[in-house]
Amino acid sequence: MRNPLLSVFDDAVRSTFESTLQDMLGSAVRGEVEHIPHKKGVSMSDASDRFDDLVVVLMEAFGHSARVIVHKMMLRLYDAYSQRVDFSYQDQLKGKMVLLRQRILSDHLRPKGVSYDSDNFDEKTESNDDETSAQTGKAAWSSFYRLKKGVGSGSTQN
Repeated sequence: MRNPLLSVFDDAVRSTFESTLQDMLGSAVRGEVEHIPHKKGVSMSDASDRFDDLVVVLMEAFGHSARVIVHKMMLRLYDAYSQRVDFSYQDQLKGKMVLLRQRILSDHLRPKGVSYDSDNFDEKTESNDDETSAQTGKAAWSSFYRLKKGVGSGSTQN
């Protein structure tokens, strides 16, 4: 089964690529450029896995100007994950894509604007077992209450 973080990462790569093309080349050209990798067998749904293939296809189509597109896409992708950009235009970007992917998996990162329902400590999930429901009442959820901003020990309000 595929890790949900990788699915979100693939979506982020695809949307970042699309928005980069849109901003740099416009909507009419973007549509045509998006077909180039598809014609060469590189699906945008697995662009993070086949990043090298994507770069090769773009280099064949645009020459060294493709590097500008790929670099801009990587800058936006790092920004989406709130990661510090520690590479320049001249650096090898494949290693940076692999590093970002590993960091996403190890640190459970997600791009800006993406949240999961499981992160909501205030929402209680229903249980079918009446005994479990009785035991996990307000007392169990009160332990999370102190984690809320501005509540609990050590917090001061102005």
